[in-house]
Amino acid sequence: MRQKVYGRGTTKYLTVQSLSAYPRLGAALLLAGAIATPVFYFVAGSVPLTALALSSVLLGAIALMLARSLPAIPPRAAQLLLETGMENLAGLIEELGVEERAVYLPSALAGGKPRALIPLGAGPSGVEVTRPLAGRLIVQFGKDPEDVGLLVATPGAAVMSLLETPPGPSSSELEAALARVLVGSLDLATSVAVAQEPGSAIVSVSGLRLDRDDLWVYRLLGTPVASMAAAVVAEGLGRPVVVLSEERVAGMTVVRLGVGR
Repeated sequence: MRQKVYGRGTTKYLTVQSLSAYPRLGAALLLAGAIATPVFYFVAGSVPLTALALSSVLLGAIALMLARSLPAIPPRAAQLLLETGMENLAGLIEELGVEERAVYLPSALAGGKPRALIPLGAGPSGVEVTRPLAGRLIVQFGKDPEDVGLLVATPGAAVMSLLETPPGPSSSELEAALARVLVGSLDLATSVAVAQEPGSAIVSVSGLRLDRDDLWVYRLLGTPVASMAAAVVAEGLGRPVVVLSEERVAGMTVVRLGVGR
């Protein structure tokens, strides 16, 4: 495939190669099988060769369907983008000397989009957001002058777009929403379980397929999986949520969340 590249007084052509070999492989197998099948059956009269040609047609169709199922962004590219964004955010937070955990807010309290509030003064236990905040980076969330924080987007907030409808407040509804994101859309885990207790929620993720680096920013925001769990639970309950802990227990990743009022 050739694309025109326009410059000053000249027109050049840039050859664009497809990154996936599935379409070409599928078309070749499909065409070869379609031509060979009648030849082997009517001319050669060979049943085994006819079966082989039909198998080529089937493999070609499967290859074409696999091409359609490939993600728009390769997993490695998505991981690089995630790491770059987290490193930039970590640098900003480190320069400000912030040490308090982030508070995940539902979209109703965060300017229409679920985001995380990083308090610059009071700790997470002293954060009370009772009115919608402006969709800005630096926000005033309380009446006192020191009630200032950073309102940032996180991996958890980004995955909310993968849900067709907002999750409900029950454990089963939160579990279904997290399973749709982690198991279905992102294919990062095999199963998800959610249990609620007074003032907290516990999210257990089995078969997690995501490398966990020990980044300093994760102490404030939680790992990407903890961030996703906190964002979905905050949106479903309509209340602020804090990542209290994350640990590996019997092959599962258990995320404990604190739920605000």
